[in-house]
Amino acid sequence: MADPQYLNAKRALAALLLAGLAIRIAMALLLPRTDTWLSRLPDQVGYLQTAQNMLAGRGVVWHDPRFDQDVFAVRCPGYPAFIAACGARVLIVRIAQSAVDVSTALAGALIAWRLVGARAAVIAGALIALNPMLAYMSSLLLSETLFTAMLAWAVLLLISRPSVLAGVALLAISILVRPSGIALPLFMAFAAPFVRKSRGESIRLPLRMPIGAATLLLIAACVFPWALRNHNVLGSWVWLTTQGGITRYDGFQPGATGASDQSFVNSLEFAGLARMTEVERDQFLNARADQRTGEMLHSHPGDLADLTLAKIGRTWTLFPLSAEYGRTSLKWLAGVYSGVFFALTLVGTWQSHLSRSAKVLLLIPAAYFTALHAASVGSMRYRLPAEPPMAVVAASALGASRWRRESATESGASSATSRPTN
Repeated sequence: MADPQYLNAKRALAALLLAGLAIRIAMALLLPRTDTWLSRLPDQVGYLQTAQNMLAGRGVVWHDPRFDQDVFAVRCPGYPAFIAACGARVLIVRIAQSAVDVSTALAGALIAWRLVGARAAVIAGALIALNPMLAYMSSLLLSETLFTAMLAWAVLLLISRPSVLAGVALLAISILVRPSGIALPLFMAFAAPFVRKSRGESIRLPLRMPIGAATLLLIAACVFPWALRNHNVLGSWVWLTTQGGITRYDGFQPGATGASDQSFVNSLEFAGLARMTEVERDQFLNARADQRTGEMLHSHPGDLADLTLAKIGRTWTLFPLSAEYGRTSLKWLAGVYSGVFFALTLVGTWQSHLSRSAKVLLLIPAAYFTALHAASVGSMRYRLPAEPPMAVVAASALGASRWRRESATESGASSATSRPTN
């Protein structure tokens, strides 16, 4: 007969996943789908139009209104392909993302079940399924929902498959969804074997290949076809996107606050940007970003430090700061949730029942995206992919004391009856 605690955990988890799905579908149906509403976050319009062009046979291309120019490598093809697979229909995309986001909660629960136990799995599933910002983000045409799911399932593969390469491969593919994750597979790949070894599990790699070399090969295999296409279309080896320069300069422009403000492209100083190709524009703005950071580092290091702290603060703010996130009620709900979530994560980080190597693996995405956006611009949106792995750490805080008590009780009962323990 199945363990009642095991069955109860499965039922509770199923109920939480259904509740999370209901919340997301309700948002998908209730939030506006007009062009005006989508344009509040211009990236939504860009992704949607790129997907529409893909369906029309024009490929990965979008008309950038900032420069009145067709651009071919401003966005990687992964997320526009997902939208195209949904027929580029906003409601269908939202419903699909609702299911994808709930799968993230399932992945987080399975990670917690494997590393901690059934009770922590239910808590982790709840923390992800009922996360208000993850739920809201699933109704936006932005890459965070898909990337977050890929990251969560990759972590599960890293700790549970005989070979870590399945998880590394999924992380490598996710670069085409969110190119800023280019180095994340390496960090995760190096950390995963320590988790497996701490559990007494073996790791198999083909041809006994070093994990770093295998990861680099997988990244290259995923990115090279895109870079080759860009070389054929643009005459230049663009390995990720031509958006990096404008994003970097955005983060260090004069008067930068840590938030994104690309209105400088309309200024007289940058009037020449519209006459450049997208590759030339990217190179020019990267050079200007290098110049600005160099000037700040040598002449105003204090200002640079303050700006870096402001970006980190925006990334890890309790309350959403951008007006695009809508109603005040959502902001307060997100703020209260974030406060509790961060407190539990801090407690879980200091609990000893989750191995140190597991904590490192689960917190790598948070450290990675913090460092990444300290060098560009900060927003709550950019930290969301790190929250499902963090939820496992947070769940371990609530599962710790009871887990220990149950272990002690089982041990005592086994000793009294002279039965071996497992």
